[in-house]
Amino acid sequence: MAFFFGIVQDLFGRKRMIMLCNVLSVSGFALAFFFEPLGFKVAGLLCLWGFMEMISPALGLLSNELLVNPVRNFSFIFYTVSICLGGFLGNFLTTRFARYESLLQVIFWGYTLPLVLVVVLSPESPYFLLKSGKHDQLRAAVTRIGRINRLSPEQLQKALV
Repeated sequence: MAFFFGIVQDLFGRKRMIMLCNVLSVSGFALAFFFEPLGFKVAGLLCLWGFMEMISPALGLLSNELLVNPVRNFSFIFYTVSICLGGFLGNFLTTRFARYESLLQVIFWGYTLPLVLVVVLSPESPYFLLKSGKHDQLRAAVTRIGRINRLSPEQLQKALV
């Protein structure tokens, strides 16, 4: 699935793919939480599972494009540790909540809020901007990425050429 979604992200952009993941997450949450028939609940949980399958490659590819070493080397470790800690927290919360709907709300908001921040704060993928011919936005994105990664003015100029 990562290969397939990598190709789709190259066509539509990383941020759009993350937004699609958010839409899938909201749809899954709504189906599982607000509808009573079992079929809707299963469809909602499948949407949430699909969200997890799509978000991992999207965040991995975006971080590889926006970060430089040594920070880039730790991004995959950060995601892996975050997922593991989320699993531990989810298992712990399972013992504390009597209803799965309450657990579903905590998980939903725990994913949604950070992803909204990623979409708002992250620039678009330089590869997508270059491929789309958006050169002014590409220059602005590369400059912002350089500032975030604390590149020297010489390194930044070299990246812009």
